[in-house]
Amino acid sequence: MQLWDQEGRYGWVSIALHWLGAAAIVTMFVTGQLFEDLPRGEERLAGLMLHIGLGVLALFILVPRIVNRLINRKALKQESHTIFDRLAHVVHMVLMLAILALIVSGPLAVLSNGNPVNVLDLFQIPALLPRMETVHEIAGEVHEAAVPVLVFSVVLHVLGAVKRMVFDRDGTMRRMLVAGSVRH
Repeated sequence: MQLWDQEGRYGWVSIALHWLGAAAIVTMFVTGQLFEDLPRGEERLAGLMLHIGLGVLALFILVPRIVNRLINRKALKQESHTIFDRLAHVVHMVLMLAILALIVSGPLAVLSNGNPVNVLDLFQIPALLPRMETVHEIAGEVHEAAVPVLVFSVVLHVLGAVKRMVFDRDGTMRRMLVAGSVRH
């Protein structure tokens, strides 16, 4: 069983972090959109608390995902250098930057509000910062601005995966599903 990436091959750690990260991002997007459309009141607050609680838990997937992607480049070494591969690299970096912006700005927006954070009634994060209105507003704006960047880069990422699977048939999807698989 190949846990770690090797030259031109993904290991189970990278594969699991990729798919768990994708699930976390979809979940965060859906919960964020659901509470956004609710009128002010108890339901909206409950939706916001769900989004925040899931966001705290998502940090345990997304932070390792980003760190793994940035420091572990072994599986990428056999990539070719076509214009599509370079575009895929740019899209992936934009995607990682959007995720990073969201996982920094979301908690900062919440923590700069000066209130403790109840994480799905599992545990509570105490108010670590005093109320900082300007930080709270800027973090909220960054969080909101990063969402369309994330959505756009996810769409491009998925389209690129479909292109590789349907047109190129280069084994990239297999590499993302089965550890140790090589690209044709």
